Amino acid sequence: MARKKKLAKPAMVEQEVKKSEKCIYKVMNDKIMLAEVTLDKKFTYVNRSFRNFLGYEKGELTGMSFEEILHSDMPKCLCERAFEVASQGNSYHPAIWEGWIKSRNKDNSNCFWNTVFLQGIYRENKLVGFSILKRGASKEKIESISEIYQEIKKTGKSKNFCGNIDI
Repeated sequence: MARKKKLAKPAMVEQEVKKSEKCIYKVMNDKIMLAEVTLDKKFTYVNRSFRNFLGYEKGELTGMSFEEILHSDMPKCLCERAFEVASQGNSYHPAIWEGWIKSRNKDNSNCFWNTVFLQGIYRENKLVGFSILKRGASKEKIESISEIYQEIKKTGKSKNFCGNIDI
């Protein structure tokens, strides 16, 4: 009888992408970060990967606003648009917003780009909050999306990313 090989657990791999005066940009691979927030975007649940990657202890993020972990480079309208899109579904067909978010860690020394999936949480067909799933983003995507986000912040508008609203 052949023995089964034990597979190694995937390790969190951080790749340094770009250095600047403000912080080191890193990409996170092989770990999924999960969180849940209320309708007013306050954390109610954060898994260990999410917490550890951003440098928070257990319980520290609970009650904190999702926007507090966003990097200042993030266009404000983007976050608003993400939650607006994710709230347009229902229990049977939840709407999902997919995009890229730049976060910062607790001491503001590192910045992280992630692919984010945001979806409504429903109880008895009523929207009660949002689930957030974050995964690493590729270096190529980070470079292209950084330029787009800077343009949004500069011009104050983006039809594709912010629903053609002023920021």
